Amino acid sequence: MEGKKKVKSITEADVNEKHKTVKDVDARVRKIEEEADYYAANEGVRKLKKIAIFLVGIIVIIWLLSLISNGIGGNTGSSLDKVSDATVYIENYNGTELATSGSGFVYKKNKGSAYILTNYHVVSGSTSIRVIFSDDNKADATFVGGDQNADIAVISVSAVKAKRVAKLGSSRKLKVGSPVFAIGSPAGAKFKNTVTSGIISGKNRLVSVSNGGSSHNIKLLQTDAAMDYGNAGGPLCNSKGQVIGMSSPQLVKEDVKGTNFAIAIEDVIRKAATMKKEAVTERAYLGIKMVNLSDDSSLDYYGLMSKLNTKLTRGVVVESIVANSPADGKLKVADIITKINDEDVDNIPYLRYVLSKYSAGDKITLTIERSGKFKTLSVVLSAKSNN
Repeated sequence: MEGKKKVKSITEADVNEKHKTVKDVDARVRKIEEEADYYAANEGVRKLKKIAIFLVGIIVIIWLLSLISNGIGGNTGSSLDKVSDATVYIENYNGTELATSGSGFVYKKNKGSAYILTNYHVVSGSTSIRVIFSDDNKADATFVGGDQNADIAVISVSAVKAKRVAKLGSSRKLKVGSPVFAIGSPAGAKFKNTVTSGIISGKNRLVSVSNGGSSHNIKLLQTDAAMDYGNAGGPLCNSKGQVIGMSSPQLVKEDVKGTNFAIAIEDVIRKAATMKKEAVTERAYLGIKMVNLSDDSSLDYYGLMSKLNTKLTRGVVVESIVANSPADGKLKVADIITKINDEDVDNIPYLRYVLSKYSAGDKITLTIERSGKFKTLSVVLSAKSNN
């Protein structure tokens, strides 16, 4: 019939195609829903991360402000208060004339006396010693004892004069780069209790020093904290205000800008403990001439090379022995000293450093190699200059 449109028949293939299209649309909808759920769940995590980063930033800012207000390394405030009142200016008089001056610090009180540590050269040869405290109070001091070679001395005043005793720390716990500060009197009483700061530039610096016409080796702390001779005997402190060394800028003669030295507090206290009242500790003497085992030319020059039977590469060879010395009858020529007590001895400077820890009358044990065999010897040190 005219006017009627022809209706297209729907095949099974058409139905399948439409069904597939519906499935694809449904899958896309599910994927979109899953992505929406994922982002919704992780939005909270992202917010928490932002909050955490913000809080960390606040903490860092507070820490930096604390360092600025207290001084980098904590060299001001309570740390300084702990030791400043224990630091003194010392005047050494020869008659009525001021001979030398320096610094010191109160390190203990006992039985009505306050004991002050300083350098030996600050108080040696005095007819009278006067101490000036941080509050300008003055006191006459008494020489207790000293060690010229170590340049360490102890003096005492009435305990009522000392307001504070310095806290002692440990130099062994220090690391290179640790902040430190020094207190001293760089221009006499006018600038007493001057504070300078710096870092530990080096530890266990083995240096040769000369006192009383003889030389020996000691270990020192190295710092870039500013010092001059008026700091001598004063405290070098860590960031907690604990004394970790005795400032001793005069011990090393080399004038290197930004380089100063201090005796480790452990060595200072050990020496102070051995000092007898009004006595000067005499240098320990062994009585030998020595050659480094590593010095082939010197071994050959002294005729020692042919006498050695060793596989060692380090140690000190006995070249000769002084008659009637502690070594006489104990050591023999060509003996190789490898230890003093429990400390290894690699060379002559270190042997001298180890000996500097002892005093005349001390007994030590030497470990030696003789003709290829190890043995130990007990030796009582005497008092005489120049090993």
